[in-house]
Amino acid sequence: VARRAVLMVHGGGWAAGDRGELRDLATMAAREGVVAFSMDYRLTAQDGVRWPMPADDVADVLAWLRANAARLRIDPDRIALLGGSAGGHLAAWVA
Repeated sequence: VARRAVLMVHGGGWAAGDRGELRDLATMAAREGVVAFSMDYRLTAQDGVRWPMPADDVADVLAWLRANAARLRIDPDRIALLGGSAGGHLAAWVA
């Protein structure tokens, strides 16, 4: 049975933070039967990184999840995007 999934995107003004920020929320999702994925994206504080590279990273991970849904046993049509602060902006932009 394919399960629901959520891709979680951390905050940090596109310049800081990492995927560990949403660990507690991912644990809560898993307890509810949702497969949680948390990702890092290129940070604008790094040399050569500029908008829309962080959003491109989110879109690429979402595409990868969909392409690998069968192997991951997730439903490619039931992947939510969730983010805090800048991550919320990136999630909304990609959605």
